[in-house]
Amino acid sequence: MARGGALSGTWSETSRNVSGNVEGSGGNGNFQVVASAPGFNANLSIRTAGNRQTVVIRSDSAFRGASITLTRS
Repeated sequence: MARGGALSGTWSETSRNVSGNVEGSGGNGNFQVVASAPGFNANLSIRTAGNRQTVVIRSDSAFRGASITLTRS
């Protein structure tokens, strides 16, 4: 759900049977959110511009992070 730039919702990862909450803010193609579950927190930065989307994930858990860039042709 988005309301006035504030975002909230849920997420799930089926192969590990993990789910949690997402909260943050965004607008104009830029989003800063925190995904959380029991024993897990990650900061996500998502930027969309033109045909390109960049996702950066940072966490202090066993999964440290990722940086992904997608381009639509």
